[in-house]
Amino acid sequence: MGKGLMMQLERTAKQKDYSEVTMETRTYAQRFHEKLGYSPVNDEIPTTMNPIPHIVMRKELREFPIP
Repeated sequence: MGKGLMMQLERTAKQKDYSEVTMETRTYAQRFHEKLGYSPVNDEIPTTMNPIPHIVMRKELREFPIP
């Protein structure tokens, strides 16, 4: 997923009044998502069906998060 698609995803989520976006991504794409403001939620996810390691990442969409 490229930067443009990520921006569209975030715009759609904001329009639906979502406060955050959480996703599972491949670990080799972690730096790309960090540059877009996402933070890792956990360590690498062990996978049995997919040999490519994954990680969960999250981005807050509101300027002032609701506790």
